[in-house]
Amino acid sequence: GTLTVAASANTPAASTYAVGTTNYTFAKFDLTSTGEAISVTQVNVYFATNTAGTATTTAADAADINNVRLYDGAYVVGATPLQTDAAISSGYAEFGINLTVPKNTAKTITVVADIPTGSDAAALQAWFNAPGDITASGGSSGVTITAASSNWMSTKGNVMTLGTPGLVISAATVPASQTFIKNTAGAHL
Repeated sequence: GTLTVAASANTPAASTYAVGTTNYTFAKFDLTSTGEAISVTQVNVYFATNTAGTATTTAADAADINNVRLYDGAYVVGATPLQTDAAISSGYAEFGINLTVPKNTAKTITVVADIPTGSDAAALQAWFNAPGDITASGGSSGVTITAASSNWMSTKGNVMTLGTPGLVISAATVPASQTFIKNTAGAHL
């Protein structure tokens, strides 16, 4: 069997985040099997910072991003009730998981994380760096499967940029509808 990895067409568009944001969706990736069901047992998601629109090797750390989770649909992936990785190491959030990609189908995994209030990252981006970021084997053959991608440099989410939350308040340009009493002094029409 084979396992192909690609950024999902449904990965979030590049956007702005604020520090202190929780449950922020960074990327969605499609894992597609052919030939047999594929058992995925390890997923390592790389986070970079200060990417300024292009991929760099500046690794994010736990001060930039934490509480990383992988979802298969609405469900957190993994054997434990909440599969998280609070300790980012050299940019990687590493997950020991138990995910089966059924034969000849695609499964989308979603990367969600929190941005701590102390984060000073100008931008953040999640991706798979290389075939070794995913450990998999054939469900029926038991053979080790090396993940493939048409282009590992495009197997990433979009760049999410730090912004400042704001609130816009504007006054109505037309006064609200009012009723006036005949011979009222000082009424504005």
